[in-house]
Amino acid sequence: MEKSREFLKTFNLQIIEQMKRDDIKLIGDISLDYASYQRLEDALSDLLKVDFRYYSELYKESLILLLVKNAERHYGGSFWEHLKINFNLNQRSFTRDLFLEVCELYGFPIFETEAKEGYRIITPYICHSGIPNDELPDFFTVFENYFDNGNVQAFLNQLDQRPYLVRRHTARFLDYLAANRYPFLLQWDEVTNVYSDDMTVEDAYIQLKTSFEGEPILVPLRFIKRYIDWQKTPSEQPGKKSTKRHRYRSPQIALDLDARCLVLNIPEQEIPIDLVSGYRDKLIWIIEYAGEISRVETYIYKNVLTNKHLTDAISLKLRQPTSLDDDLSLIGVQAYINDINQYLHSWDLPFAPEDYIVFDDSGKIVHSNRISKKNVILFAAEHLKVISGEAYHDSVVFWPNYRLHSIAFGDLEAVTVENSISGKTYAIEKKLGPNIPELRGGIVFQNN
Repeated sequence: MEKSREFLKTFNLQIIEQMKRDDIKLIGDISLDYASYQRLEDALSDLLKVDFRYYSELYKESLILLLVKNAERHYGGSFWEHLKINFNLNQRSFTRDLFLEVCELYGFPIFETEAKEGYRIITPYICHSGIPNDELPDFFTVFENYFDNGNVQAFLNQLDQRPYLVRRHTARFLDYLAANRYPFLLQWDEVTNVYSDDMTVEDAYIQLKTSFEGEPILVPLRFIKRYIDWQKTPSEQPGKKSTKRHRYRSPQIALDLDARCLVLNIPEQEIPIDLVSGYRDKLIWIIEYAGEISRVETYIYKNVLTNKHLTDAISLKLRQPTSLDDDLSLIGVQAYINDINQYLHSWDLPFAPEDYIVFDDSGKIVHSNRISKKNVILFAAEHLKVISGEAYHDSVVFWPNYRLHSIAFGDLEAVTVENSISGKTYAIEKKLGPNIPELRGGIVFQNN
């Protein structure tokens, strides 16, 4: 028992420091590997059976963390039975008092409404776990099937229209995120895009820190670890033998700042070995927008160091279509292997439905208007004018009827853009936290 007391004395101080951190929004954000979970459970079990009230109050932070981590693993009807500690009814109720005390002390949400809708004691623990492990595979599947190229609003619209797509606690987690749903989903999209068979949790986290420099990382490490495991789990496909999941990396529209032109970047692709014949295999890319179609090919080669079949990344310059009356809302990209009868994958990339595109100052397209810096670049038709904010414009190579507007917010809270044909104006607001400019009234700029 003395060893358990010494362990908890040190461990609880560490958890207190974790709970004080600004980036810990939910108790489940605190990382706890399985070995530490077991050690914590053993230590609490030793002490609580001696004097439940005294030790549960003394180490309340550790006890509540244990219950939240138990919810991550076992949130169903056997929640209490999975614990080594035997809680009687009064003790279960007392843990709720301790939970409320911890939440008040460290500024955590108490999920009062959710507790009334579900289990009074257990539901808040589940909410603090984020998405429980049991629901994560369903979230991964829905995201893979319905999330398209950074278009967060379209994905959220799908969830609103078909709430059955995600399970109850996943929906609660997304609701809890509120304004942070946009950056969370964009960060999760980054994780799925950079995934490879040899990716580690640390690799993914470093990539997130690089891609979202200066922003809080909202994706728990647990999600990444579970995603890697999920990707390596065979999936059953009708009419086929069990195969490993495969995700093709989406092409991205970007602005080449040096060349002053729009480009379509097609990333390196890993090709499943069962699709490779072994001689002069290639991917055929068909790009279509505004009624015009182009074709490009990339050859498949074997990397002898990694034993993978890959294609090179390529960058294509986008050109203004012959007719400006045709639809520019999407760029369609289809990939085929060896000939156009062997379909591989396709993407619909949101483009310029309102005759403009917003980029950040690195040239990255901003589908959800998440701006992490003080400047934006507006690619816009000639009839769109920037009428407030510091701005200068330049021509766009291959787009004679469009201009690039470099806009600095400065001390302004909003920059106004006007369509001189329709008279419609757009007020791009710079928000606190993750900078997500949006139209006044709460409508995101790119999705108005």
